Amino acid sequence: MSEMTNVFLDRNEGIVGRIPAELGNLSKLERLRLSNMSLRGPIPTALGQLTNLVDLSLQNNRLSRSLPEELKNLVNLESLILSGNEFTGDIPMSWRSMSKLKRLEIQSNKMSFDLDERLCSLRNTAPEGGGLLEALVTDCQGDEPRVSCNCCTNCPP
Repeated sequence: MSEMTNVFLDRNEGIVGRIPAELGNLSKLERLRLSNMSLRGPIPTALGQLTNLVDLSLQNNRLSRSLPEELKNLVNLESLILSGNEFTGDIPMSWRSMSKLKRLEIQSNKMSFDLDERLCSLRNTAPEGGGLLEALVTDCQGDEPRVSCNCCTNCPP
């Protein structure tokens, strides 16, 4: 199992429980998709050990608590999809070290924050040259937006 590069278990709503921390031992893992299941609890900090990961998709579960700082170690990550969960708090500022990130979706959670300009600098449209981030999707619309963001893909100017 240590040679595994892809784990696709999405759309298995019958799988319940927590994300096993042992997944952090799969050092060659490049893609981890656990979307549309019945997972709950926090994202294990051990997932921050998956430095070869390019795609992490955990949307539409019941994952909760704050987003782990340790994900900053995922320096090869290109796509991080966390929408449709019960996360609270803010995006850790250390995540700006994920310079290869092209897509970050965090809408439809219980998060409320002002997005820091330093994280906006990852956007490929940032005035200072920016990074590779093409899509940054948050909860910034509606009658009571929970996120203030002037660089998010779906937010009005």
